[in-house]
Amino acid sequence: MVKNFAQEYSTKYQKETPTFMDNAMELFASYRWPGNVRELRNVVERMIIFMDNQRKHMEIKVLQQKYLGFQG
Repeated sequence: MVKNFAQEYSTKYQKETPTFMDNAMELFASYRWPGNVRELRNVVERMIIFMDNQRKHMEIKVLQQKYLGFQG
């Protein structure tokens, strides 16, 4: 679902679709998603909107701090 949402929002916002590092995909899979699919969709959309055009891949630290609210 993450890759599908990323493709959808990349097209919508005319940005290059990012690739996801394995550890980023593991984080998506292990996160509890209290808001279910709606929350996942919103996180991916926000990630695409704020993604730096030079950044072609999502790193675990960026996902944790910026989009999922983890500290550390």
